[in-house]
Amino acid sequence: MQNKNSDGFGIIPKAVMLDKNIHVIAKAVYAYLSVYADNDKKCFPTRQKMQNDLNISQDTISKYLKQLENCGYIERLSERKKGKFAHNTYKIIVKSSAVNFNDNEPKTNNIKDYYRKNINADIKPFEEKQIEQWLNDGYEGDLIMECINIAVKNNKPTLNYICGIIRNLRKSSIKTLDEYNRHEQQRKSETKNKFSENSIENEKSKINGLYL
Repeated sequence: MQNKNSDGFGIIPKAVMLDKNIHVIAKAVYAYLSVYADNDKKCFPTRQKMQNDLNISQDTISKYLKQLENCGYIERLSERKKGKFAHNTYKIIVKSSAVNFNDNEPKTNNIKDYYRKNINADIKPFEEKQIEQWLNDGYEGDLIMECINIAVKNNKPTLNYICGIIRNLRKSSIKTLDEYNRHEQQRKSETKNKFSENSIENEKSKINGLYL
């Protein structure tokens, strides 16, 4: 039975709160469902109740329920009575492996080692914290190392320079090496096209000048 006690509470896995693949509103919806879940981790609040309690639109609820389903955090069950639809029941899925926290440790250590080899052999605590923050913000390890490569290539092997590179990446919502490579390829293509257009215009000007 759905818990109607206003003093009740729900337990939310840390993995859900730290999963950067789901929106903060989806996390709020998950927390809401967790509060009402029974011992079988099931609840059945109506869409109207969720809309009123969370003060969000029905479209927003639908969007983030779907996101939770797609990510495997909830299962939607259509309950029927006498062959007719009665209501949706939402089952909370607890995935202990949703975010593997141990995976971040070797990744962080690898980047720190790469930083030591290329930027500062005597890495400082604030530099280590900055690397950890980039990872926590969702930047891929390979992308961070590419930023280190760019700093070295430009003879600017400093933390400040790397921070500047990542600030520029943030403006374009780039967080993986694949996204960066696609962005660079597009930028070079646009620059090449612009150069070609300018060359054509210059040639036209020279030709026109012959007949003036």
